[in-house]
Amino acid sequence: MNGSVNGAGSVGNAGSASNAANGGSPAIVRPSPGTRVLGLLKRFVNPAFVGVMLALILILLGVKVPDIILKPLHTIGNMATPMSLIYLGGLFALTKWWGVLKRYELYAGLVAKMIAFPLAFYALLTALTGALPQLPITHDMVLMITVIAGLPTMTTIAMFTGRKNNMPEYAVGLRARKHAVLAGLPDDCVGSCVLNCPLRRKECRGLRRLEFHRRRQRLQSEAAVPYFKEIFDYARTLDPQHRPLTYTNLLMAAGGKDKCHQFADVICLNRYYGWYVQDGYQLIGAKKAFINEMNQWMNTEPNKPFLFTEYGADTDAGVHKLPSMQWSEEYQCEYLTMQHEVFDMFEAVVGEQVWNLCDFQTGEGIMRVDGNKKDVFTRDRQPKAAAYVLKERWETK
Repeated sequence: MNGSVNGAGSVGNAGSASNAANGGSPAIVRPSPGTRVLGLLKRFVNPAFVGVMLALILILLGVKVPDIILKPLHTIGNMATPMSLIYLGGLFALTKWWGVLKRYELYAGLVAKMIAFPLAFYALLTALTGALPQLPITHDMVLMITVIAGLPTMTTIAMFTGRKNNMPEYAVGLRARKHAVLAGLPDDCVGSCVLNCPLRRKECRGLRRLEFHRRRQRLQSEAAVPYFKEIFDYARTLDPQHRPLTYTNLLMAAGGKDKCHQFADVICLNRYYGWYVQDGYQLIGAKKAFINEMNQWMNTEPNKPFLFTEYGADTDAGVHKLPSMQWSEEYQCEYLTMQHEVFDMFEAVVGEQVWNLCDFQTGEGIMRVDGNKKDVFTRDRQPKAAAYVLKERWETK
């Protein structure tokens, strides 16, 4: 073995001596600038970049992609995230974490991506909006861009780095460290950040509910006044015909609590007294509560028209109960009759739109029995008893 090593060394030395004797040195081929630029451009040739650029070109040219092409592409696109997560999970299992987590570069990248970049974006946009106030950039937009700048990297990054053998352990380590940081966020953090994290999937529904309640409370906040005023004012500048503007008010911003009603020309209400509020045997109390709220609205906005854009009660076709109970056709008829009686008490109510025409499928859940059943027709377009209640009302009113 020593002879082999020494022999190999002798051959190497002889080669070096021969080169020196010939007055040369080992040739070092430096790539030309054009080759280096070409190599740099090749790094951008990946499915994600090509797809984004192609989509941008089609949008700018106004090209409408046929459904026969678009639907398969949507299906393939929906597969990207789960397939990336499966691949990423395999990398997690095969990665030697002790060696990865000892590298300080990962922590530097984490600080840069999740702290430095968002702060830089925030400072830049704040300075830009201050210097150019005419730009249509609101403070909420600045905050959203700041949040997006700190979101986790795409799972596909680990796939691309592995494909090119371009330090995939860095991509896996950086993404894992970000999930570890996000997993420690409190439940009242911005929901969109945590919803992107597969390690927090069990908490996603709770965060969605939290964000939903926050949105419903915005109309009750004094901070909502300048926000909605700006939106309504801007909408009026876009309409040379000066048509009336409206918005939809949910029950959580009832009469006397809504701070933004003064900006609308027509007030639209979604109300479910007797279903989500004081439901079932409390239907009489629901009617009283409904009347009380409408009286508050009449005192607040006595000269504006009101439209009811949603009202309804879930009903399973063919279920009959005496006395009536929720989900029975009898209860749906009594519910609609009660709603109509309240509508007719107020001249300011100029229209109503029941929710909904036909039953439709939704995601499963404890509040849904094979879909949304608030409709007056079944999914196969057969009438429930409620359809005849509406027919009589529309023919006689």
